[in-house]
Amino acid sequence: MCGLSSELQLLVISYLAPLDIYHLEATYREFRDLTQDFAGAIWKECLLRQCLLNGVFWPSYNNLTEPAQFKLAATSALRFVKTYERGVASLPVSGQSTSVTIQADNEDILDFYLVQGGRFLITLEPGRIAMWDITQTPDRSSAILVWTRDNKYEVDVLQATRIIDATAILLLFTLRNPRNRPCYDDPDPSNLSGQYSMEYLILEVCPKDGGQGFKVRREKFLCLTAPDFEPTANSFTFFTGTVLLHIVNPMAESIFIVWDYVSDSLASVRFDSDRTIHGTILRQNFLFNVLSDGVEFFEIPPHHPVKDGSWEIRDGRASPGHLLSYAEPIGSCSYEGGAVRAGRWKEWAFTGPDILNPSHLENHARVYELMEDVHGFRDRFTLHHFSVHFSPTHPKDSTVKLVGKYELGWGEEGCLWEREVKPAFSRVCDGRNAVLWIDDADNGVGTPTQYLAIYPSVDYSSSTGKQASPKFAEVRVRLPNYLHSQDYLYETCPVSGTLAVLRNDTIAGEPFIRCCRRVGFKFRDLI
Repeated sequence: MCGLSSELQLLVISYLAPLDIYHLEATYREFRDLTQDFAGAIWKECLLRQCLLNGVFWPSYNNLTEPAQFKLAATSALRFVKTYERGVASLPVSGQSTSVTIQADNEDILDFYLVQGGRFLITLEPGRIAMWDITQTPDRSSAILVWTRDNKYEVDVLQATRIIDATAILLLFTLRNPRNRPCYDDPDPSNLSGQYSMEYLILEVCPKDGGQGFKVRREKFLCLTAPDFEPTANSFTFFTGTVLLHIVNPMAESIFIVWDYVSDSLASVRFDSDRTIHGTILRQNFLFNVLSDGVEFFEIPPHHPVKDGSWEIRDGRASPGHLLSYAEPIGSCSYEGGAVRAGRWKEWAFTGPDILNPSHLENHARVYELMEDVHGFRDRFTLHHFSVHFSPTHPKDSTVKLVGKYELGWGEEGCLWEREVKPAFSRVCDGRNAVLWIDDADNGVGTPTQYLAIYPSVDYSSSTGKQASPKFAEVRVRLPNYLHSQDYLYETCPVSGTLAVLRNDTIAGEPFIRCCRRVGFKFRDLI
């Protein structure tokens, strides 16, 4: 590498991981001199790569100017993982803790979202959606973006979020319409209608031209109607340019709505729900249903334009699918002593490739994650990483392969598994799945407790090799954060080491955000 020109060396460095840069600085004097001369550009580019890897909002760092600041931000995800790995399970969260009062009535905050990066917060209130910079002032924060919609629909729940190429925020909301039930209040019996509807709103937020402030770049509305049944939304997932809505009708049928919000077109497909669908992957014009015995894919019907923002759910049955079976059955797992226990899948077992690889980096295969509970073991479960190789020209030549298998144990905190601790959020941190768990059980003070679990990293290099062999890894739930009885909304950003809770201050009459940051290790301590 030393024989390359400075320009080529800088290009190579821009693709290196932070720890690799550190190793080269410690090994090669010429490399160290180069990084010192161009430290600002190197660490800024490294930070951008980390934003793409972890689905972080790049404008979160537009206030940084010094090379040391870029270096600190680029290594925050790695340092948080090391803090987690070397931490003690019983050690509470500590570090920099700040409270930010936001200008909204505490009874009016319905939901909030901590944007990956730990700097910006989006709140959902009746009549408006606001964006805040919670690092501006320690006592009060003014909204930097306010969006309102003046019509009969009220924004109800924030259902899904995604960061697009580190530069824009996608938000999917469900809307509440007083007339989203059959129109039985009409005095004329001839006008009675049995039609149900569900309303959705997509907002795309990005920086303004010039980088000063933010704007809503895209706003899309969709009203789904059902002529003969009341649909129930089951899940919402963002993919590139589309959002996938999984709906279940009273006949226990699964209906997938593929909404291309860019071209404002839509396709729907219906399945008989005789098999449990753990998760869904969208790839080009095909829908992949992740099942217990493999992946079954179907071709999506042609899209049709959405007229006047409305679409009626039709009785379109799925064409015959093709099953990509797993090489080995995964319904049972073997442990010490030769004991074999039947496994059971959890409803939250699936983590899709769009979470593990949010920016679709080219050198990363499409890998998804399945977690299996094991009967008879209170503190054991099996984590599977599967890679899907899809051939658009010859779909039936596609394959699914096990690239990682881990027998995981909760360690000393195994009792939490028995207490039905529930996962609340799944975020990627340094390329690993970081899950925030909530324990609603009484911890002695009558308040819930937050825990964090970071699963083994995905080995993308093994996607072209042989089937993976089982490995054992101990997963400890670490860094507990004991909530207050007035804390009723919470979010996490592991990349910045931030836990945020919304506290209802009944005395002051104002809500405030309590942010606790714990990143821990200095960069030189990571070796």
